[in-house]
Amino acid sequence: MDNVQLLNYINQSLNSGASIILSMGNFNQETYEQAKKEARTVFGEMKETENLYEGLTVKCLQTEKANLYFNVWQV
Repeated sequence: MDNVQLLNYINQSLNSGASIILSMGNFNQETYEQAKKEARTVFGEMKETENLYEGLTVKCLQTEKANLYFNVWQV
């Protein structure tokens, strides 16, 4: 299942009343930007937050019912 299929499945679940917190995995900055674009295509506008750790940024894209977490490694 590719990212867009996964995100569409999540969105369908949310439309049926579910809410979700999901770790999307590990990304570099380039692959994160692509994943963020895909998520916004499926979910619409999303709030972006981040927490910094040693060499790692944990970014979260949020809607009212979804929190998608991404581990973004800095090169």
